[in-house]
Amino acid sequence: MERVLEEAKLAEQGFEPDPVHDLRVALRRCRSMADGFRAIDPDPAWKSMKHAGGRVFRSLGDLRDVQVMREWARKLAPPEDPLQPLLDQALAAREEALKRDAQESLSRLDHSEWRAWAEHLSSRAARVRIESPVFQYIALERWHEAYELHRHALRNRSQVAWHALRVGIKRLRYTVENFLPERHERWGKELKYLQDALGEVHDLDVLWERIRAHGFEDREAVARWRTRVVEERARRIDAYRERMVGPGSLWQVWRGELPQGQGQHRALLTRAQTLVAFSGASVAHARHVVRLALQVHDGLQKGGVFIEDAPSARNALELAAMLQDVGRFRSGRGHHKHSYRMLGRMAAPLDWSGDNWEMVAGLARYHRGALPETGHSEYGNVPVGQRKRFLQLAAVLRLANALDAGHSGTVRSIKVVRTPETIQLLATGYDDPDAATGIAIAKYLLETACGFPVILRGVEAKSNLVMMPPSEHTPRPRRGAIGKRRAALS
Repeated sequence: MERVLEEAKLAEQGFEPDPVHDLRVALRRCRSMADGFRAIDPDPAWKSMKHAGGRVFRSLGDLRDVQVMREWARKLAPPEDPLQPLLDQALAAREEALKRDAQESLSRLDHSEWRAWAEHLSSRAARVRIESPVFQYIALERWHEAYELHRHALRNRSQVAWHALRVGIKRLRYTVENFLPERHERWGKELKYLQDALGEVHDLDVLWERIRAHGFEDREAVARWRTRVVEERARRIDAYRERMVGPGSLWQVWRGELPQGQGQHRALLTRAQTLVAFSGASVAHARHVVRLALQVHDGLQKGGVFIEDAPSARNALELAAMLQDVGRFRSGRGHHKHSYRMLGRMAAPLDWSGDNWEMVAGLARYHRGALPETGHSEYGNVPVGQRKRFLQLAAVLRLANALDAGHSGTVRSIKVVRTPETIQLLATGYDDPDAATGIAIAKYLLETACGFPVILRGVEAKSNLVMMPPSEHTPRPRRGAIGKRRAALS
């Protein structure tokens, strides 16, 4: 960010091609940093910085395109070509007009505000170490985005598709350069080569469109330009295909150095945990709730209460348990609703369906507060065929959260004992009368979703003896708190 201000001073001296290019590179690096951290840090300063830099970046983009076209026109023009002087004259006039626009845009960049963001955001960025699994997962997302653009460009072969691919590769390159320097040592040279090759394809496309739009009358000269542009463009496309098409392509090499399988899921959880930390919620509480929720879930599944299904439901519970409190960044009160909205605005993780991600957001919404009701828009977004499973998972999460309501970690583990008539939960270290109401509500939801009475017993860590019967420890909830929702859940 400091480099942006330095380059801005140089660019303002005349908006010559090299200073303009260097300023755009500095701005692009800042915007890339903002994109990376916005995935894990809800601080609005990232968005503000990116937006302010984006205004200048875009105003310089058209100027840079014209300057590059002038360079290409001089490079490609045949000797004594009649079109080159006319084309250069038109581009020069356009360049002067764009320099005035760039000057106006750059003058609106508030340097003091930019420095304040730099100081604030650098302190937040320092909280995550370089090469972290968090950044590996973000790079994996960039790889998938760029690879899909690659496949589309090969099928479509349009100017727009090749330009979009160049942008995708550029985003991958900057992500690796900023956050994964070890991989950048191995990938950086090829990434830059590919970015430059596709950038030149884009430059040639823009140049040809400018020639066509000018309306030159010398058709023979225009045809010569067209032939030269097509030849130069094809050379660069062939160079790209040579490296990036086939089983031994660089795409597969890069993918092999990013998280896969369980490593990919662990990286996603690390990213979620980092988001929790940046939101100001308790990471220790989130991790503890995850452990308790998965113990209950796995015990109920092993006991035949939950029908065995794909890992997606368990993964949704795990992620929701980790992310349930991210809404605390916005507000302490009603944070479960803020969590739902925050997660709903995020894209689904890689290999996750939209329905599974909606389930994560919905589970976070109902980890506390009102029980799900058909009149709630959040519950209404759950597909009808998945609502029973949703209620089961919501009950498990709510119970795990209630057992650590004080964030003390007193309840160390839970064992599920299935009998023909009941579900017994043996909670090691459980002895918290203050949490009785929240636990009773969670038990009621679990009973409704599973169809069995739930008995919670506290047990000692060493002797594993029952500390007290549930009738003495957990009073039945008042009808006003629970009974009125029975119809909505049935």
